[in-house]
Amino acid sequence: MPRSESIVGLVFASLAGMLVAFGPNPSIPVGDERVPLFTEAAYDGRWMLVVLTLAWAGVEVLKLYRGYWSWPAAWFNVAQNAALVALVAWWVYVDGLISERLPETVPVGDVPLWRTILIVVVVTIATWDSAESVWKARAHEQAVAGS
Repeated sequence: MPRSESIVGLVFASLAGMLVAFGPNPSIPVGDERVPLFTEAAYDGRWMLVVLTLAWAGVEVLKLYRGYWSWPAAWFNVAQNAALVALVAWWVYVDGLISERLPETVPVGDVPLWRTILIVVVVTIATWDSAESVWKARAHEQAVAGS
């Protein structure tokens, strides 16, 4: 596995973690006011995303150290992706991710449809990433067994 893959992943994990931890709640200008994008509950709970980005960075450091996808790193990656899907689903369907004022001030269309699209996109990306890590760990195992 090229070391650059792990280095790029580590850089993205670091940037994502800093953006989530220290970034302001984005807002959309509507007339003379700015409407926040996220609910206060979601914005205040962003520490959970920081924990997930730290876990992501940990996987990247492990990959960089070993130079390949190991089974522990792959399964940890699967668990991390599952936690991300659960967190986003919780925010979208239970606790509220998007500010209640946003659909009132910006014509966003069918809110339940957008919620479903967001969940489908997150699940698709998480599934792809999980499958790729398991596939690469298996490929490494087979390469070692064949040597």
